[in-house]
Amino acid sequence: MKQYTIIILLLAFALLNNCSDEKSTEPEKKAPQFPTPVTITAPQSANTPAKIDSAINSFNGFMNLAQTYLLTISQLQPSTAGNRYIWSLEFQATAIRIIAEPAANDNVKWQLYLTTPNEDGTPGQEHKVLEGNTNADGSKQTWYFYDEQTNQVASEMNIERSSDSVIITTKTSDSDLTQVITSNNDGTGKFQEYSGDKLLYEAIWNADGSGTYKQWNEIGGLIEEGSWQ
Repeated sequence: MKQYTIIILLLAFALLNNCSDEKSTEPEKKAPQFPTPVTITAPQSANTPAKIDSAINSFNGFMNLAQTYLLTISQLQPSTAGNRYIWSLEFQATAIRIIAEPAANDNVKWQLYLTTPNEDGTPGQEHKVLEGNTNADGSKQTWYFYDEQTNQVASEMNIERSSDSVIITTKTSDSDLTQVITSNNDGTGKFQEYSGDKLLYEAIWNADGSGTYKQWNEIGGLIEEGSWQ
């Protein structure tokens, strides 16, 4: 999540320095609302396996930063180009463009671009760092994070929120690893880690924070199982 935090912090500084100076063309229609960040609950136990705490704390840290700075950008007025709403900002020679494009069924496509100067001070090339799709109420979100060097997707995050739970799925492109976190409103939850379609690790916890876990190798053999209180 480190790269995500850097993106959010850079965006934050730009927004805080442009709030009073932005002079974009006022769109005829109301711009799409930024998706509401969500947080998930970790098992309430000091004995929770470190793998689970690390994944949940990383996600919540990113979301807490995002919530702070999305509140700031929502105060800015975007310009329009066809069906797209564009927020254009600049901070310390770095140009930032955020694009929201409404789609069918009140879905929205989001894109974030950065243009940073070259080492010799000449203008650099714009590159995409983030792209995502959200539905009308934000209950389904898909985000793609791009590698600056290759311009290819480095990781993917899917968020599904219902009335009683939130499910977070993260995938990395440089490995076959997928993590799935299910956080229920009643305090229970589940953490799963896959290599491709093979389940390698699963932990299930109760509302009191206690839980059980199992770990398998890639051919399905049980390596370890245990519990915590």
